[in-house]
Amino acid sequence: MIELWCGGQAISQTEENFSGEIFRFRGPDISLLDLEQAIVGGDLWSRPRLVVLEEIASTPLALETVVNHLSTMAASPHRFVWREDSPSAELVRQIKDVAGRIVEAKPRPAAKNNFNIFALADACLRRDRRGLWLELLAARAAGLQPEEIFWKLFWPIKNMLLVKTSPLAPASLKPFVLDKARGGAAHYRADELQSLSWELVKLYHEAHLGRRDLDLALERWVLEL
Repeated sequence: MIELWCGGQAISQTEENFSGEIFRFRGPDISLLDLEQAIVGGDLWSRPRLVVLEEIASTPLALETVVNHLSTMAASPHRFVWREDSPSAELVRQIKDVAGRIVEAKPRPAAKNNFNIFALADACLRRDRRGLWLELLAARAAGLQPEEIFWKLFWPIKNMLLVKTSPLAPASLKPFVLDKARGGAAHYRADELQSLSWELVKLYHEAHLGRRDLDLALERWVLEL
């Protein structure tokens, strides 16, 4: 069976409740051979399997591979969950043509207490560990997903590292962002920013491979800032 999840929904709960083998593919770094094997693998897997596809439409060759096997996926006893934030009308039609299921995102609850998502970046720029941790808790309470929080932490680190290490920073950042990055960079050494950036990238990829819980990994990163 195949399901197309629309609108940025998280698949983590589906994965947690699945007892078989799980295979994840996310564009653009996809092995087409592994992707096709996961779809048509047959006897290589005797256990039930869940194949998670995320943002495949942004990778043309991967998209073509999946679309060419829609009928196989629809008829399979295994489960295929495909998430696209903004799927095209043509893709939705193709999924419906093979009797696939379309899962629309539910409206996200309004943020509580008018939470300011930019407060995460500001606390990171100040290197305010306690303040950042409190903002992280507030973000969770406001209903933000771990991936949204990740990007609000990654960008200030990336911008400060750019300011510290690249002469092209003034040309590549808007004046307001550049000023904030310069102010924040005064609180960090270049090697610290490189290490923090690397740790964020590493935990993000490990979370998508199912090796770490992104929410808990981000909290630990914050507490070690």
